[in-house]
This record gives sequence, structure tokens and C-alpha cells, in this order.
Amino acid sequence: MKKALGVICLLLLVSSASAYIELYLKEGGVNNYIFDPSARNYLPYFDGCPSAEIPPGVLIEDQPMTRTFFVWGRFVNELGTKIIGIQPAVDVVANPHGLNITMGQNVIYRHRKLNGSTSQRWTRWDGTNNLGINSPAAAVTANGIVDNDNSPNPNWDLVCPYGTEGEVEFLLGAFQLVSSRGKVLGDLTLGLARLGLAANDGMQSYYPEVRVAGQVVQEFWYVQGQPLPGVPVTHPAPVYLSWIPEPASLLLLSLGLLLRRR
Repeated sequence: MKKALGVICLLLLVSSASAYIELYLKEGGVNNYIFDPSARNYLPYFDGCPSAEIPPGVLIEDQPMTRTFFVWGRFVNELGTKIIGIQPAVDVVANPHGLNITMGQNVIYRHRKLNGSTSQRWTRWDGTNNLGINSPAAAVTANGIVDNDNSPNPNWDLVCPYGTEGEVEFLLGAFQLVSSRGKVLGDLTLGLARLGLAANDGMQSYYPEVRVAGQVVQEFWYVQGQPLPGVPVTHPAPVYLSWIPEPASLLLLSLGLLLRRR
């Protein structure tokens, strides 16, 4: 009996350890009203989830850039979880080669759900106007982003089913990056700000583990029967994309620095 209980406890620990929410970027999301901050039914403009995830890495852009990115997330082994609050941290910072990127238009979508009975309709995020991508978004009436594919209408909450057991990936918002001149230089960081990401499992609120590019940006906190602490334990947002000069330019730059030193 003790052996059986030990196995069950081990399975619960393994399950808990493998549960997290992952944030990432795509170039797909909605086709119109991309930077519209109003509460709107975006479903007619939602392109689903066909676009590929943008992998973290290094990019080379030789010409000025105006580019739109969509912030997505996915639940991993978090079936039934509801995100009730989130404050992203999306920023552009200088890297060793410089910075000529600025943040343009940006928004967290306040999707308005119109199907179902009156009691089943809601606005995400409730009671808040003009949310920028780094704003704190709170589900005032507890209607957040739910890990449930809502079959047979999985897209009513700007979500798409993936994997197994009703897990979903979800659209959070969008932002635009603009470079002013010449080659694109700088780093894009993606993570969570001080307020982090709060969730509820149907029993109580807690802080799930959150990852970006394989790094933990928020630590897991769940103490049964205890109220949610004011803020979670978060870590600095990692670099998601880095724009650098082409290798030939890097070689010339190194040569120039060497001659200057001489």
C-alpha cells in the first residue's frame, strides 16, 4: 500500500513539474483591427493558428524594418486552467552592435465573446480600456483565457486546440517594431513584468510556472488554501530575437576597431 501511495505521489509531482504556460511569437493572429484597443468581437478576423511559431534566434535585416509580431501562449499540462491576470514585458534594448529599433503600435486584445446565453458572454479583459502590450490586464469578472478548446467551437475565445486533452494555444496581443535607418540592430526581449501571470484552477488562484524560449520567467507558487501573494517571483525577460549586422559587416567592424587601437 505504501509503495502504491509513493507511486501516486511521484506521478503527481512529475505532473506538477511538467505543467507550465509558455509565451512565444508568431506573425499571425488577426487580419484586421490589428492594433484596435476597443472591446470587439475579433473572431471574424481571427486567422486561427496556421502561422508558424517564430523561433528565438539571431536575424539579419539589411534594410529598415516595419514588422508586426503577435504574442501567443500555450498551456502545457494545464488543463482547465484559467488565466485571470497578466502583465507582459516586451521591450527593445541595445546589443553590442547598437539599437535602432523602436516600439510602434501595440495592444492586448479585449476580445468580446458574443455567442451563447447572456450569462456566457463577456469581454476579455473586462472593465479596462486601451491596453498596451505591457499593460496589466485583469479579468475583473473572472473571465480570462481558459485552457479548454470549447468544442465544437474552439475559436470563440481566440484559442486553437493543440496537442491532446483539450489543451489550447491562445492569442494575447500584438506589437509593431520599426527601425529608423540602415541595418536593423538591437534585441527584443519577451517575458513578464512585476505583476506576472495569475491563474485559477477552479479551486483557488495561483502563480503557474511561465517559460519563454526555454527559460523560466515566473516561478510556480501554489499553497493550498492560502491567498495569492501580491506579486510572483519573476525573472528578467530573456532575449527572444537579436538583430545583428551581416557577418561581413561584423568583420569590417572588428578590423576598424583593431586599426583604431593601433
